Amino acid sequence: MAMKTVMVSGGSGLLGSNCLMMLKDSCRVVGLYHSHSVELPGVEMWPVDLRDSAAVSRVIDMVKPDAFIHCAALTDVDYCEAHPEVARLLNSDVVGNLAGLARRNDMRFVQISTDAVYDAPHGDSSETAPARPLNVYATTKLLGEQAALNENSASLIIRTCIYGWNARNKLSFSEAILKALLLAEKIALFRDVFFSPILVNDLVDVISSLLAAGCSGIYNVGASHGISKLAFGEMLAELSQLSTLPICSISIEEKNLSAARPRNPVMSVDKVQAALQRPMPTVEQGLVRFMRLLGGGYVNNIKSGVATLSDLREVWQ
Repeated sequence: MAMKTVMVSGGSGLLGSNCLMMLKDSCRVVGLYHSHSVELPGVEMWPVDLRDSAAVSRVIDMVKPDAFIHCAALTDVDYCEAHPEVARLLNSDVVGNLAGLARRNDMRFVQISTDAVYDAPHGDSSETAPARPLNVYATTKLLGEQAALNENSASLIIRTCIYGWNARNKLSFSEAILKALLLAEKIALFRDVFFSPILVNDLVDVISSLLAAGCSGIYNVGASHGISKLAFGEMLAELSQLSTLPICSISIEEKNLSAARPRNPVMSVDKVQAALQRPMPTVEQGLVRFMRLLGGGYVNNIKSGVATLSDLREVWQ
């Protein structure tokens, strides 16, 4: 499917901003934001409250996008736990409304979900495995999937876990680790929590390919294998040639978390690999690309003046 215009909600977030940056050279991109705008070269940013169905409909009528990639969500797990009604509104009700608007306006709809719907003892959960959300956040994201498919059976649902370079000052998981390594600040990482994270840029490549192939339904999109959060941090330190001394190994049992977290949401990516006839990247391949984006000028486009580890150290000090 050739797309002339793509609309992306959550345009100032980690996935949204990178989506816009990566797609802008192949089509017109319009980012939607609520309260936090960012300036991205070659990208249009429009303010809109996604809870206002009429306002969203007006924007869609003006832009007439071919696809709507819904990246916006309430992702603060502990906040969701304390405010379940707000979480359901933003992570489920809004999704159903957007999916319906997409169907009525004949545009593709992509809903970004989460790996947190899984927690199998040995990981490697497939799309057909029973969902096991352990907290309000994961529950409302699962409800959002169902709302999207109920309103628009052609919806593309992406279950994933991402890291990457954030356009805003809010740090992604990989950036938080890198900051600690650069500033020699202690950071505790779980040795007994496993996941299959994917670099946000790799995820955008996969979403584009799935849309081009006309795919719909639920797809797990992550690294080709699982890894502990501790090992992920140690691998990032090695690839960035920084000391691992700031990294402290802990068990999730040592943290007093207000909301339960899954210990093993590692996903099987067999379905997406079969659909696209290519393997998903390994964790190491993703982290290598993550670091190369810094030196290659990409990061400088979303974090003005940042092109080296030394630049990051100055920004984060």
